[in-house]
Amino acid sequence: MDRRTILLMAPPAPDCFESRSQWVTYLDSAQAAAKVKPFDSKGRYRPAFGFCSDCSAKHAHDMHKLGKCRPHQYQQNLLHAPAGPPGAPPVVTEPTATS
Repeated sequence: MDRRTILLMAPPAPDCFESRSQWVTYLDSAQAAAKVKPFDSKGRYRPAFGFCSDCSAKHAHDMHKLGKCRPHQYQQNLLHAPAGPPGAPPVVTEPTATS
């Protein structure tokens, strides 16, 4: 999987990352080296990917103090978000009521 695809398919960065660019760089590296990849063979991000396993104790402590260390909330938000790359329109799964 190339960096451009990762850039397009990566979900929004967790609060503990300084920027989306830093998040995409991390995901690119993890996709190349990790035993458990952040993306499946079809290029879909795996919401249960354990990105915290690479976090340092100091960074985790600092982010926790700032209220930015919330991996379970982040993963839950992804599980309930519509599928598709960032900025894609939401997928309507139920008909809307009309008046």
